[in-house]
Amino acid sequence: MYARGMNEQIQIASVQQETTAEMSAVAQIRKMAPNLVVASHEDYEFAGELLRKVQGEVKRLEDRRTQITRPINEGLRSINELFRPVRGAWEGIAETLKSKMTAYRAVIEEQQRAAMAAEAGGTAAAKDMVLAQPAATGVSTRRTLCWKITDEDAVGRHWCSPDPKKIQAALDAGQRVTGVEIWFEDRIVARAK
Repeated sequence: MYARGMNEQIQIASVQQETTAEMSAVAQIRKMAPNLVVASHEDYEFAGELLRKVQGEVKRLEDRRTQITRPINEGLRSINELFRPVRGAWEGIAETLKSKMTAYRAVIEEQQRAAMAAEAGGTAAAKDMVLAQPAATGVSTRRTLCWKITDEDAVGRHWCSPDPKKIQAALDAGQRVTGVEIWFEDRIVARAK
C-alpha cells in the first residue's frame, strides 16, 4: 500500500491494474513500430506524428508515476531529515574513536619496528619483541593503500587520460583537438503530443 495523502491511499493492486492496461496499449504499437517503413515524406510525417503520440504517452505515464511517488518521496525526505542530525552525531563519535584507535595502532607498530631494529643491532632483549597488535572484539582493521599526486609534471604520460569534459568544451567552442576524430550524428527529438 502506498500513502498518497493524509486521508487517501493507493492500493498496489489498483496501480498494477493500471500498468497492466497500459501494457496492452503499448503492445499494439510495439508490434507495429518495427514493421513501419519510412520511405517517403508522408511516411516520415506519419512516423513523426506517431512519435509525438508515443512521447505524449511517456510523459503522461511519468506524470502519473510521480503523482503517486511524490508524497512517498517527500515523506522519505522528511524522515531522513529527522534522523540526519542524530546519525551525523553518532558517525562523528565513531570517526573520533576510529581515529584514536588508529593512532594507538601506529604507536604500537612504531614500537615494533624499533624493537626489531634494536634486536637486529644486538641491543634488544627478547621480551622487547613481544609487542602484540591491540585487538577488540568485533573490531577489525583493513589496511588500504592510499596515494596523492605531489608533482603532476613528474607523473608519466601513460598514467594520464584525456578529460572528456574539456574536450567537449573545446569542440563546442569550435576549436580543433589533435588526436580527436569528430563526426555528427542526427538524433530525432520530439515534443509530446
